[in-house]
Parts: sequence; C-alpha cells; structure tokens
Amino acid sequence: MNNIKISIIVPVYNTEKYLKRCFDSLVCQTLNDIEIIIVNDGSSDNSQSIIDQYSKMHSGKIFSFNKENGGLSDARNLGLKHVRGEYISFVDSDDYIDKDMCERMYNNGIKTQSDVVCSPITFIWENNRKVKKSFFPDIDIFGKGILESPRILDIVSSYAVTKIYKHDFWKKHNFTFPVGQYFEDSALIYNILLKANKVESVNIPFYNYIKDIEGSICNTVDRTIFDIFKSCESIINFYKKNSAYYKIETTIISICCKHINMRIKSLKNCNDYNLINDFIDKTYLFFKIFTNMQHTEPNQTSLQGLKRLVKIIILKISLKIICSLIFVCKLITKNELKKQIFIIMFKHIYSAVKRLSNNWKYKNIYRRTKSTNKKKKKNVKKYGLEVLDELKSIFDEFGIINFADFGTLLGLKREKKLLNHDLDLDYGIIIDGYKREDINLKLERMGFRLWRHYIYDDTIVQSSYYYKTIKVDINFYQENNDRLKTWLFYKKPETSYKNNERNIVEMNYDNITKTKFITVDWYSINIPQNSISFLKQKYGESWKTPDKNWIYWDSPSGKLLDEIGYFIEFRY
Repeated sequence: MNNIKISIIVPVYNTEKYLKRCFDSLVCQTLNDIEIIIVNDGSSDNSQSIIDQYSKMHSGKIFSFNKENGGLSDARNLGLKHVRGEYISFVDSDDYIDKDMCERMYNNGIKTQSDVVCSPITFIWENNRKVKKSFFPDIDIFGKGILESPRILDIVSSYAVTKIYKHDFWKKHNFTFPVGQYFEDSALIYNILLKANKVESVNIPFYNYIKDIEGSICNTVDRTIFDIFKSCESIINFYKKNSAYYKIETTIISICCKHINMRIKSLKNCNDYNLINDFIDKTYLFFKIFTNMQHTEPNQTSLQGLKRLVKIIILKISLKIICSLIFVCKLITKNELKKQIFIIMFKHIYSAVKRLSNNWKYKNIYRRTKSTNKKKKKNVKKYGLEVLDELKSIFDEFGIINFADFGTLLGLKREKKLLNHDLDLDYGIIIDGYKREDINLKLERMGFRLWRHYIYDDTIVQSSYYYKTIKVDINFYQENNDRLKTWLFYKKPETSYKNNERNIVEMNYDNITKTKFITVDWYSINIPQNSISFLKQKYGESWKTPDKNWIYWDSPSGKLLDEIGYFIEFRY
C-alpha cells in the first residue's frame, strides 16, 4: 500500500558542487514517508556519480532518472510522471531546505485540506556572506481561494519550490511547466493558485535559495529576459479564460509589473544598449495593450461595485500615464541616461501600481529596529531573566551543558542580578556531539531571530540572536584535553576588513563537567558549578571589583591569533 506523503522532484544540471548539501537536506527530513525523485537533465560534470552514490545509500527513498538536456521545465515534467505522494514538492539542486519543512508543510495541508500550502523564503548570498529571511507580513489572508483573497498573489512568491501541491489536484488540472522558455515558474504558479480550493501558509522560510550561483538565469542578462513577457501573457490569458481577470485586474497588473521590474533592475550593469532599447520598446507595447482593453462594468448599485469602478478608472488613467512616461523615455538619445531613467522610473511605476492594487501599509514585525543603549539596558532588565530561563529549558531538552556566560554570569554571581550596564545577554554551551544546525533550528522555531553566525576554521563558534527585543550571544565551547575552548571576534584598531572579516581571540578555560541552577526572581538559570574559577579565568583575581576598562580580548584566558574569521549576517 502506498503511504508516501510527499514526492520531492529535484532536477539536476551540472551542479556537482552543491548536490551533497542539497541531498543531505532531503534525506534527513523529519517526515519519514517521502520519496525523492532526481532527474539528471544531461549533466556533463560529476553530478551522476553523486546521484548514484545517494541512490545506493538511500535505496527505496531516492529514485533517479537520466535524460538528455531539455531544460528545467522538461526535467520537472518528467519527474511529475513518476510521483506517488499525496503532495508534490520541488527543490532545485543548488539549494537546500530546513529539515522540518516537509513535516510542517504536510501537516498543515492535511489539517486544512488545502490544494496548495505556501511558505516564505530565505535568500543566501554566499560570496557576500549575507542572508535575508523573508516572512509573510499578513497570514490572515490565507486559507481562502484567490478570488476571495487576491492579495495572496501579491504576497507569495512565484517560486515553485516554496510550496507543496496536492497530487490529485495537480493531476486533475494536468498542470505542466512550459518547455522552451525561461521564467517558467511565474508562467505557471499563479495559474495553479487560481485553481486551488484554498491556499494555506506556514510562515517559516524553510527554503534556502542561493542567489549568487554562477550562470544562474537570475544573474544573467541576455535575450532570455524577454521571456518574462511570455510569462505575464500566460497569466493574463489564463485568468481571462477562467473569467477571473476582470475581477482582480489591478492585482494581475501589479504582479506583472513586479516581474517586469525585477528584469529591469537586472539591466543596471548591462551595457548591451540594443538589448536595453528593445526591452524598453517591448515594455511600452506590453502596457499599451492594457490601455485598449475593454472592461466588464461592475454592478454600480453596490458599494463594492462602486469601489471597483473607481479602481478601474484610476487604473486606466495610470496605464495611460505609464505608457506616456515610457514613450518619453524612448525618445532620450543618450543610451546610458535612458537606461538609468528607465530603471528609476519603472521602480516608481511599480510602487504606484502596487499601492493601487492593495493597501501595502503594514508593520514588519520581524524588522530589527535600532535601539539606544538606554533602551537596550531597560529591555535586558525587563526580559533578561525570563530569556535565560527559556534558554535553560531549550538546551536542557537537548541534554547540552549550558550556562550563563561572561557579563551575564558575572552579574548573577557578583551582584545577584543582571549588571545594570548590560546591553545584551551572554550564554555558553558545550557543543561536542551536537549539530549546530539542529540547535539553530530549535532556537528559530522558538522565536529567536538569528542575526549573525561567527565562523572560524569553517565552524560556527558563536551565534547572535534577537529575542524579546534583547540581543543574545551564544558561545559554542569545545572540549580539548580537559580544557574548554571558544573563539571570539574583535576589530583591530586602524584595520580595514572586507567581506565581514574579523580577527580572532582564542579563549581557554578549565573544563565544565557540571552545572547547577540558581533561582533569581523565581526564574531558574544555569551557571557552571565551578563558576568562581570560571570567572577568575575570564576577569582575573579581581573579578569582584568592577573594571570599566576590561575588554574580552585582553582576558587572562585570551590568546590573540593571527588568523582571520568572518561572520554571516542575517536580515529580515
């Protein structure tokens, strides 16, 4: 009996560098009843050898197919012929996913009986050591069909990979990816969303999308960018065919503007002025069509009908203005000036159309706002003990030795409270035998927002989070010959750093074999059993005497290294 819950389709084309990371993220999913369908689309590198290796190791879970090169859509369509799961998912072979993605998405789909379940996305720039995690700003719009809640189209991405689709639903409508064109996701996904009984969401950015892959279509500027107009035309024609276009016209035009604007932004570093001029001409002709469209007049006797009529009138006027602006841009003779004006102008055009489509004024609850030192101290005083109590519970559940560290420990031992001047919390864990990825995943799912990973010798040695308005620094300690080591980063005076690089200080301590908990204002907090010795090694024999000039890289246990580390920055 078939009990496969999710079928994951992975097209592969010359991505040997990334395959192991991708496959590892799939085979370790917390949802066991999955199948992984790998389609090698005629790779000429060592991809097939890696596929064979994983197929052998995970026989019965991984199924591989080999075909001549035909493109991403062709590979996905072949994979679709072999799926057996209740839901279908797609993963690109140069990306990877969080280990609980399948389980959480599947459970949501089954619970809500939705044809499609969406999630936001994590963008990663590996060369620039930068990560951006996105979230849906409004989840109340989900759990409905597109005509009932058209704003879903504006909020979710067109990526096929951030969603799961009910297999029976996909088969009923015989969906296939368009072969022979680029931007195939946007040409199909919006159409799938329209047909779904309802679109649900899990507001966690499980999918890790690598943005700076060499040769990626997203990083390429050539004639393929004209295919975005094919995608937009596919959306418009599908919604018209299903009598939905005029009901949500402003939203459809808004998402078309969004995708065209993304292609226009890619022209920034392009010097092929023939291509740029042709793209401007094509954009003008595309929007010219809208100005001549006939509209079905709404029922003007209802308030909703009158509002829609006003929107249509404003939209018609806006489209005429857009065409006029693009036409004026076409008349500019200096190519570089024309390009710059066109990019800036269309950015504002898209912004205006987006506002017309929906009310986009919302508060991004995940944005980390700058705080004054006074406010940081106040927040630590207000929430600090509560956060330490929660950290104890999280790491105790893992069975990890964990404890208040540095200034946080100093305050608890010396003053029986958190230091008045503390701007953040310091925490330590002995990491040996545990995966940092699992720890980070647990913290993120508990609401801790990752800010930085500090990396030395290809290992995460410290992570910083924001939680309940407080910055929490977690130091990863490693045992080495009955000693504990951890590594901290510092900036050398008058030193210029690049790509988030920093100098390193190595900290050495006596081993911590046990911790004990103390109670402060009813909160339970872990500290090392040998905390006095620990503090002496950090601060010296005079640790009980406040010293405003103390800095951690001058600690008695510190050793300045000549080596360089770097941090990865996370934004929301």
